[in-house]
Amino acid sequence: SFCCCRFYGLSVWFPDVIKHLQADEYASRVKIHHNERIEDFTFNFTLENQIHRNGVFLNDRFIGMKFKAVTFIDSSFFNCYFEDVSSVGSSFKNCTFLDSFFYNTGESAPYT
Repeated sequence: SFCCCRFYGLSVWFPDVIKHLQADEYASRVKIHHNERIEDFTFNFTLENQIHRNGVFLNDRFIGMKFKAVTFIDSSFFNCYFEDVSSVGSSFKNCTFLDSFFYNTGESAPYT
């Protein structure tokens, strides 16, 4: 009986430790972009585990794509088009959107 209880305790503890280690590894591999300028580009793929700071996006299209753990900070989006975009664990912090259109994104406007 003692052995079973000890095993049960490890079976509860061990998965939590693994999740924590995986989260730390994921965070250590984050790709950081500073002061980028992307113009007339179509994003139609998944962006994952990234931070974009002080970026400028001009005449860009985000179509049929997913943001997965992506954060935009102090970035500007001018004349951009977002269609069929989904997001998991992503955010827009202190971003500017001018003349940008959102269609089927689940939100009428991004988080700011």
